[in-house]
Amino acid sequence: MEACYQQLYRIFSQIVDLPPADWEPIRSIFQPKSLPKGQYLVRQGEVPQTQAFVCSGLVRLYYLREDGKEINRGFAIEHTFCGAISHCLLQTPSSFNVQAYEDSQLLVFRPQALQTHPSYWEVIAKFLLEHVAMKDRKEAQLLLDSPEERYQKFLEDKPILSNRLPEHLIAGYLNIDPATLSRIKKRLSG
Repeated sequence: MEACYQQLYRIFSQIVDLPPADWEPIRSIFQPKSLPKGQYLVRQGEVPQTQAFVCSGLVRLYYLREDGKEINRGFAIEHTFCGAISHCLLQTPSSFNVQAYEDSQLLVFRPQALQTHPSYWEVIAKFLLEHVAMKDRKEAQLLLDSPEERYQKFLEDKPILSNRLPEHLIAGYLNIDPATLSRIKKRLSG
């Protein structure tokens, strides 16, 4: 777990000037948590209290429609943050689930606990800006790119996920019918 704390320190240090002495109070806010495959960090409809940094494993974020259909919102891999950040900060019910797709080791934290650190808003702003930019890119892809272009960008941007996720989850994330994705894969490999 120490390696995970070190990676987290490197990420924080890239955002703000963070001398090692200032790291200890921040480090103490992050608590190790095991999240076995299938367990939830956040359930849709609950008000989330924590966010997480993924040390190992794979976490899936998805919507569950009333008809039972699951819509993939995204995935969090090693050394990324996950959770329902806007719902956590605003203390509103989450509109999606955050679930371990693989056995995962996390560092969980309450964003409010970081407010005592002078760089809190700088870190939150950077995190939120990156999140908004990612959502903008995904929206543009869904609106402007063909299914084949979306799949090719997925392979370029997230090659690690293409080997860890089944085809139907990738298809759902890209908003492509699984049969169409299968045809695209055959065409690209042939």
